[in-house]
Amino acid sequence: MIKPLTCFPEGFTPLVIVAGDRREVPPLTRGDVLAYSFSTTDVLYLPQLRIPRSHDHPDHGTVLSDKQFAVDPDDVLRKRFGKTHILVIGSPAVNLLARRINHLSTFRFSISEETGNELAEQNEFMEAFVLNAGDLFIYHQCLEGTLDVEAIVSHSVGRVPDIAGLRKRAKKIVTHFKRTKICRNLRTRPRPIRYLMHELDKPGIFDSLSGTNRGESIGAYKDYGLISVLQNPFSHGVGYSIVYVAGVHGPGTAVGLRMLGDKKWFADHPYGGVYEVDIDHFAGYYGKIQQSVGRWETREYTGKVYPISFAVQRSARAFLSSPSARTDHGQKRFDSHLRSLLKDACLKRNITLTIEDPYTLPLGGMNFWEAILEYEKSCDFVLHDVTGCARGVMVEIGFSIGTRKDYFLIWNKRKRSVRSWKDMHMPSLLPVANVEQVDLSQAARAAHIEKIVLRIREGHGRIECAKCKGLRRNTAVKSAFIYARNQQLSDFLGKCFEEKRIRRIAEEESHMELRACQICQVLNVADLAFIQLDDDDLDSFIILGMAMALKKKILLFTLDRYDKNDFPWAKDALRFRIRSLASQLADPVSEFTAF
Repeated sequence: MIKPLTCFPEGFTPLVIVAGDRREVPPLTRGDVLAYSFSTTDVLYLPQLRIPRSHDHPDHGTVLSDKQFAVDPDDVLRKRFGKTHILVIGSPAVNLLARRINHLSTFRFSISEETGNELAEQNEFMEAFVLNAGDLFIYHQCLEGTLDVEAIVSHSVGRVPDIAGLRKRAKKIVTHFKRTKICRNLRTRPRPIRYLMHELDKPGIFDSLSGTNRGESIGAYKDYGLISVLQNPFSHGVGYSIVYVAGVHGPGTAVGLRMLGDKKWFADHPYGGVYEVDIDHFAGYYGKIQQSVGRWETREYTGKVYPISFAVQRSARAFLSSPSARTDHGQKRFDSHLRSLLKDACLKRNITLTIEDPYTLPLGGMNFWEAILEYEKSCDFVLHDVTGCARGVMVEIGFSIGTRKDYFLIWNKRKRSVRSWKDMHMPSLLPVANVEQVDLSQAARAAHIEKIVLRIREGHGRIECAKCKGLRRNTAVKSAFIYARNQQLSDFLGKCFEEKRIRRIAEEESHMELRACQICQVLNVADLAFIQLDDDDLDSFIILGMAMALKKKILLFTLDRYDKNDFPWAKDALRFRIRSLASQLADPVSEFTAF
């Protein structure tokens, strides 16, 4: 249960304070980029909170830097902050923890989805390419609009001793940075990082009690801020809270902290709200803040009508596996509409859903399929649009099985209507009864979206991985799995294995009920995977996705009648004729198995 602010601070112990920090230039850590520096104005009234001194928690009453929330992994943060209340001071523009918890707050900065996506893309970029202080210097130069490698090297004189190494890293980082959305904005915004920061501190503040944005346009000698209480996301629901105080500008934050130290402000606003600040016209710098006056913009309320005061808000991440091609604008409209409807439906259930599709997913320097696989690993569930049984979607279903993700199958009725399950021509590895037919027309969409969300909440797409005990792996001998619909190819590879003393693992060695689970289980213990791809064999593409997810060494085969452009991965496969298997495949197979 979240406590009202009339209990602050004595009811919120132990209490840790997290404020912004100085941003080093050039940056030394990931916490030094994509954020403004801290100002002492933000904590001007911190002593007036009268935080109790005596407590056993080592960090109680301590002011800590927000940088650790950009640098440390979540398990470290949960260990340190899971058993304490946290006072977060500052807006998402200056406080990196505020950026992480803003969307969970009842009163929050109205940061757009586009801005959130740009920040997420940059965070993923740093994960992939920014590995040390030298890389941070290069990345910071890119953010400032310097994309010429030699210019970056010239700026590093006296800072980085290894110029040759810096030039090599700069070429790689700049090349991949040019593929990001923030770089593409350079043409219209010479310093896009400044524009992005303004999107964090000047979007208005959302008041969920009235459903309106406040402070979108702030007049002279005015400011706006918020005070909000939410559950500590690092505490796993054991009764610890976050108190979030932030202004659009410094005076708003300072006045909010002063209000927090006076219980009378919360008699009719027990969990905070949005407030307006009147700033004195003629006083000096600190006089302006000391003589500033705050007043609630949020209407009076009681704890009974506070919308999320006792509910545990949570976030979820998902991926929409779509058959969309880059030129299929109709499918892209369907994907966008479906994602929007799912977000709205989840938000009504107190779930903030982030859902991407193949063409909204930041690549972060990876190739298309690597990016999808890495993103799926971080998802709570995956939604696969199997309309028309696109080969790429089949591979992505294999990703879901191989990574043990909950997945759900949908069919777009408006794009391709079917009378029965047989008309879908689904692969044999997938249970057809689990496919949800979807219609997003005005009359039908509410019921269909409700069905999808219900299936997600009740876990109808859950794979019974808990029942899988796994097969014992024999590390003393090399092992391989063969999926080949052509019997001659299967027999030929079997003979090659006998000569090389490679153990062939068969599906029958698994005792799982579902065939997809059997194949996943034997793939998991195999060293090598030999897969025959066939345009009319959808199972082969699912198995390919499973092998990729399990990081197996894969050799692909396809009949010689297929051209390299006939279907995905055909260009990577060894083409063969049944009558001349030995002459065509003996050397490539021997080379592949000799690793």
